[in-house]
Amino acid sequence: MWCSTLALHLPTRISVAPRTGEVFGREGQPIGAVCADGYVRFRRSKNIPKGVQYGHRAVWEAVYGPIPPGYQIDHKNGQKADNRISNLQLVTALQHARIGWARGQSAMGTRKKNARLTEEVVVAIRASSRSNGDWAAELGVHKDTVRDARRGRSWRHVRPCPRLRTRRRPRSER
Repeated sequence: MWCSTLALHLPTRISVAPRTGEVFGREGQPIGAVCADGYVRFRRSKNIPKGVQYGHRAVWEAVYGPIPPGYQIDHKNGQKADNRISNLQLVTALQHARIGWARGQSAMGTRKKNARLTEEVVVAIRASSRSNGDWAAELGVHKDTVRDARRGRSWRHVRPCPRLRTRRRPRSER
């Protein structure tokens, strides 16, 4: 655990203030900016290539050491620019996805940029007996898109969803 107000991030030789989440350059000046995706980023040093470094990763690594392979850093309060060490937690990719889903951060349905269908159309597809090919021709999408929406492989949040119906088989007596 850390005791001082600053911690050194060894790979980049920058300092971080774990309690505030601030990142400082070699001369002590604050570095980093909030980017369009909400994360604080800064340019990496000459010692480490690859362009930019995320602020939350630098804070975590300065306090706890390298992030193990397969793990990610989650912001507990969901605010990507809040890099205080008390707001960061180490999670697996699956845990991170579940946390994001629970917070409503995962785009679904018409909130996706590339959505071709709407909730109303999906309800109509599921209620009709028309073929997937007919729907696809009318909507200008591939028939697999219609099939997946009808079966509940996609658009699961739209009710009624065939995949969410409980289909229980009677247990066989042995």
